[in-house]
Amino acid sequence: MLLIIVFTLFFAPLLAVIIYWSFAKQKSLQQHLQLERALFNYDNFLLLNMAQHKSVFEAIKKERISSQLRQCVLPVGSMIEGSHVAECPSDGGISQEMDCMLILPDVIASERDDGVLKVVSIEGDNPGYANLKVLDATRIMLQDTPGVQELTNDPLTMFYEVHNDELFLSHKFVRVFERRIEYAVSVVMGTKFKDGLAVGIKRKKIADFYPVMTIFFREPISCLIWPDSAAWPDCAVGALFDMLSVIQDCQHDLAWQKQFIDIAPAILCEMPLDIKNEWLKRERHWPNQELVEKISTLHCYLLAKPHPLTKNKLLEWRYSFCSAELLLSSAIKPWQKQCLMVLKALQRKYLQDPKIVASKHLKTVLYRVLESLPDHKRESLSRGDLLKKLLDELISCVQHKNLPNFFIPESNLFRHCEDVHLCTVLAKLRDMRQNLLLHLTEDLFTTAVTEERDEKEFQEAYWGVI
Repeated sequence: MLLIIVFTLFFAPLLAVIIYWSFAKQKSLQQHLQLERALFNYDNFLLLNMAQHKSVFEAIKKERISSQLRQCVLPVGSMIEGSHVAECPSDGGISQEMDCMLILPDVIASERDDGVLKVVSIEGDNPGYANLKVLDATRIMLQDTPGVQELTNDPLTMFYEVHNDELFLSHKFVRVFERRIEYAVSVVMGTKFKDGLAVGIKRKKIADFYPVMTIFFREPISCLIWPDSAAWPDCAVGALFDMLSVIQDCQHDLAWQKQFIDIAPAILCEMPLDIKNEWLKRERHWPNQELVEKISTLHCYLLAKPHPLTKNKLLEWRYSFCSAELLLSSAIKPWQKQCLMVLKALQRKYLQDPKIVASKHLKTVLYRVLESLPDHKRESLSRGDLLKKLLDELISCVQHKNLPNFFIPESNLFRHCEDVHLCTVLAKLRDMRQNLLLHLTEDLFTTAVTEERDEKEFQEAYWGVI
């Protein structure tokens, strides 16, 4: 009798804990297997995307090595990094997007006083942005640009603004850049198309004065002819189209029926010393030290994109670290990129209203998670475990209204977002995380809502068929 009492008091609770733990572990394992099985359903689509990336990357790498012209054309974004999610509309056609930068030649911005453009840091709450003080105006004029007189009678006001008795490069300069490229594409280029090439100049936000040239291909390119020219930007646009032709040739057996090419003008910039020093000294588990040091030697770029909350939008330029991101992509394992692609599809399908979270935010979240995990933990994660960690990190960033820029942590990518919109997104993310299997539908990639981009988008700006 005494033994029964002792067992009841001491061992029965322990046995109950063991049984409960065993059932909980079994349930957790079952949920883990269900999640992995759901992700397995996407493998064909994910592998097709990654095969496309391999073909594109190898073709671009070969072209950039074989021609010096490619130094002024920089492919950027998910297509070249291997995490692109092609658009699959209901009509069965597949659309792909590619982002490129056209780099202004012979001009490098720096913190020194002996160059063409001097980078001037902006004091305030918007790190990651800079002004460009003009030290030698003769080096950045785009001569013989058709249509400049339509924009202004005074070329000086087209390029610069005077601030505190000093000359600064204005975003208005980019409009002349844009006009010159438009002329190169629509007049100089010779093409062979069945239905013609559709060309558009679009601005995502008119108020921000940030032009992005978008070229829409109605059908796959079979042949592009470019006249031999050494004049900027004819040679740069020619290099771009030659590269696109090579890309199309390397993926002729894939069913890509539409292409959107976004082209953004950019200015090459030496990486500021304070950004470089902070990058080198911060603690991390990823990437390895060799890659960290290599990234510190790269240039960055400046885009005519002001912070949403800035007062002087025409003078503020945003840092871009796309070359560093391309190097980082080489350190991301294929299965990790697949998790990012799934997260992008979830964002496209479920987080469009309000549209707070974008692809750049998801990529930053992946960087932060990989950086925080020791090697053995990072390598032992399954795709399902990593996807949940990415969602947990995104939820935390939205909840605290703080997603640090990966290269400039002081820059908060969510700072300008309205609290009411963040609360709505937070509720959706929490529901997604709690009911992840319900959100991982079999048609996730084919029904993912993407930004509608078609011929009608260009009508109000510029539309031409060559």
